[in-house]
Amino acid sequence: LLGPAVGQTGVAIRIGHGEEDAGFAAPARAVWRPILATPIFPRVTPALDRLAAALADRYRIERELGHGGMATVYIAQDLKHDRQVAVKVLRPDLAAVLGAERFLAEIKITASLDHPHILTLIDSGAADGFLYYVMPFVRGESLRARLDRERQLGLDEAITITRHVASALDYAHQRGVVHRDIKPENILIHEGEAMLTDFGIALAVTQ
Repeated sequence: LLGPAVGQTGVAIRIGHGEEDAGFAAPARAVWRPILATPIFPRVTPALDRLAAALADRYRIERELGHGGMATVYIAQDLKHDRQVAVKVLRPDLAAVLGAERFLAEIKITASLDHPHILTLIDSGAADGFLYYVMPFVRGESLRARLDRERQLGLDEAITITRHVASALDYAHQRGVVHRDIKPENILIHEGEAMLTDFGIALAVTQ
């Protein structure tokens, strides 16, 4: 990154509790830290190159958003619908254990879930050894990030989140779908609304 002065090199360090995961991106302020080093270029790994090539006809992978215990999340451009999406790619070891057929069969069950407090699954597939599923890219934060920042929620907000999550679970349970991995990381907050995510992967991994 070019610094404020000609020839200066540095990095922009994110400060705060901004989180980029599960289809969410939260803002965080950047502080300039000059360093004495060679110019910095985006890091491109062979796996990312292979993923980009495997999905090139449908999605343009732009960058990694974050990763968890089961998957890595990328922001991508949906080429057909000209929109940003979040592509979650299972870890290679987990993909090998599940297998494409089982993964796609399980995740198909959750694709029909249509509820205002469930983050919609809009696509899934297998390509060049990768197992992936796609969700809308929504700006916000997880309940975990919120709790880490504020420690305790106000009573009204806590009740609202509980009602939203309970409504989503009741809807899914009536259709025979059990999440199996309810935790703050899988509850996303956006403009006062709580949404559950990762129904598909939780179901597939625990079957």
